[in-house]
Order: sequence, then structure tokens, then C-alpha cells
Amino acid sequence: MILPEWLKIVVEREFDEDQCARVAEVITVVNESTFSAEELKCGKEVAEWSARLVGAIVISHREGWDLDMILTTTALDWRDLLMGTGLEHGDWREVLVTKLADPSDRRPLIG
Repeated sequence: MILPEWLKIVVEREFDEDQCARVAEVITVVNESTFSAEELKCGKEVAEWSARLVGAIVISHREGWDLDMILTTTALDWRDLLMGTGLEHGDWREVLVTKLADPSDRRPLIG
């Protein structure tokens, strides 16, 4: 799973090693069901998508949702997760950075 460095740090602070592995597994399953094999090889779109979903998972967890419930929701219908965290619109990058990034580090989400 390709994530920007700052988001990797957020995830590693939020979850223990086992939880990180479970998040990565769900993201992989969702990506494989959303993108073609060729798209999965390309990288950038999949990386942005992964960052969006992982960000939604972290935001939900910080809001008090149980991780098992978050991961089940993500696997069944990721749209609900995005809508519940404010990441459903085109401004999702800005929302994600605002909700999760260290205020002193506002580097671009991807790239």
C-alpha cells in the first residue's frame, strides 16, 4: 500500500502492528475489487485512493468507532465510510490534511 510519508506516520501512531496489517489487508481487497490489474500497476490513482480510504479509517477511529466495524464497513461499502468522514467530495485532500496532518507540516498529500 502506497501512502504519503506523513500519513504512514499518522497510521503507525494510531494503530499497533496487527491493526496496521488488518487495515492494509482491507485496503488491498478494496483496491483489487475497484481497479483493474493494469490500473493497480500504474500507481498514482491507486495511491491517492488508498490514502483517501486509510485517512477515512483513521478519522473514524479517532471519532470512537470500533476498528472491526470500520474495516467491515470499508469492505462492504467504502462509500459510507467516505461520507461519514467528510472525504466524499473533490476536496477530500484538503479535508484529510486538515483533520490529520500536523499543522506545522502541510506538504502535499501525494507526490
